[in-house]
Order: sequence, then structure tokens, then C-alpha cells
Amino acid sequence: MNRDKGNCLSVLALLLLLCAGTLRAESLEGELARRVAALYNLDTAKTTIEIQKHPLTLDSCAYDSLNIIPLTQTPPRGSVSFQVILYRDRQIVGQGQVRFSISCYDWVMVTDDRIKRNEIITPDKCHVERKEITWLTEQPIKSFAELDGRWTKRSINKAQIISSGMLEKIPDIVTGKEISILYQTSGLEISTRGTAMAPGYIGADIRVKNNQSGKIINGTVIDGGTVRIGTI
Repeated sequence: MNRDKGNCLSVLALLLLLCAGTLRAESLEGELARRVAALYNLDTAKTTIEIQKHPLTLDSCAYDSLNIIPLTQTPPRGSVSFQVILYRDRQIVGQGQVRFSISCYDWVMVTDDRIKRNEIITPDKCHVERKEITWLTEQPIKSFAELDGRWTKRSINKAQIISSGMLEKIPDIVTGKEISILYQTSGLEISTRGTAMAPGYIGADIRVKNNQSGKIINGTVIDGGTVRIGTI
């Protein structure tokens, strides 16, 4: 019986040793993730940090301090590698290259259907959703307020994140708008009705058609309804 009891104690001791090793490994991985988040000031509510490759052995996890060194100057996204050095009593007890997978998420505007070029995005055409934005190169739109006064400058597919590069300020004058053409000389002003042949912002030159003569001319947008022509 004593022999059986001794065997049970040996097995228990082995299990405790294995569990301790596992806990040390998990503790190390957790600390490395925290260090990476602190190094880049990452918002952990919007970022996931996972270890892809962990060459450090369980024996080396009995450490009292560590140093983590980025191997590149690239932004902390996707696959990123670091040199990790573990110390105990100021002596190196383990080191190796650890590769992390860093993914970024946020609540952003997503289209409900395909949206055409030069279309105003209304609330019924999109919604807010938590999406991965790790590889998004443009600033994502996060609220309906950011859509005010803007329209699409290119087509956007269904279920696509809306980004700043897809939008532009709505021109002060849009194509086809009926406008006032103001002819000006040194002492004379004549106004007539016309039609904008192209969109334009205040200060920009656009083509307009004189509705009376049918002539197409260039003029400068001076407000949301008037184009000025320098000479008659």
C-alpha cells in the first residue's frame, strides 16, 4: 500500500510540474502580449495580439525580467517579429525570435448595397459594424455625421468599409444644375440663366451653357448658384 501511495505521489508531483511549466509558458505569452501593446500604445479593446511562433523553452520561462526588441520599423500590424531576451538574476536564461500576429478592429460604416459614383450615402444605405481594419490604408468612416456634405467619388461595393478616400465634398455646383451666368465688364453686369455642364467648387472654373443662346463657355463659380464670366 505504501508503494502504491508513493507511486500516486510521484504522478501527482509530475502533474504539478507539468502544470507549472504550462502556467509559466502562458504567463510569458501574456506578458509578451502586454509588452507589445504598451510598446506601441495599442488599444487592447480594438487589437488582438497572438503569438504565431514561440521558440522559448519551458525551462527558460523561469525568469525574473525580460527585454523585447522590434526587428523592423514597420507599423504594428499583421505578422511582426521581436527578439525576446529572458533574464534571471541578471543572467540570460533564454532568448529567441518571437513572431506575433497583430490585428486591428473598430466600429466602422459598412455599405448595405452597391453605391454609385456621385451618390449621397444616406442612413438607409449603410450601418455601423465591428470590422477588422488591419490592412485598411485609408481612414475608416465611423459615424453618420462624417458623411454630411459628402458624396462618393467612386463606386463602392456591397458590404465594404467606407473610408475617407471614397468620399469627397459635394461640389457647390453639380452637373445639370440651373445656374445664373453673370457677365461682368468694367462698368456693366448682365445676368442670364444657364446650365452647369460640369461640377465645381467656389473659385473653380467650369463649363456652362447659356440657355438663351445655347453657347457653351467657361466661367468661375462664385457661389452655389452663380458662375461669373469675365467679359461679354
